[in-house]
Amino acid sequence: MNYIYLINECSRASVYGIGTYIDQMTKCLSSISDVVLNVVEFYSVKEEYCIEEINGVFIHYVPCEKILSITSKKNIIGMLFMFFLKILIFARMIN
Repeated sequence: MNYIYLINECSRASVYGIGTYIDQMTKCLSSISDVVLNVVEFYSVKEEYCIEEINGVFIHYVPCEKILSITSKKNIIGMLFMFFLKILIFARMIN
């Protein structure tokens, strides 16, 4: 199983350049059976972190303050990867 993460910041610009790229990647990769596609949306309008599955794509909504630094974003991304790595290891242990 291959896990792919696309990172986006919710803004007006996400409708254009990066938004188009994520839409195209989603359409291309969602049809591949051994790929789990995750889209991480920073600065979401959701009040707390949550995950929604839409057409087999996992959307991670991360509400952040606009003043969040690059270092903080990297830390959040790192924590998300560690979280999903632990889930993957646990899933392999029980199978």
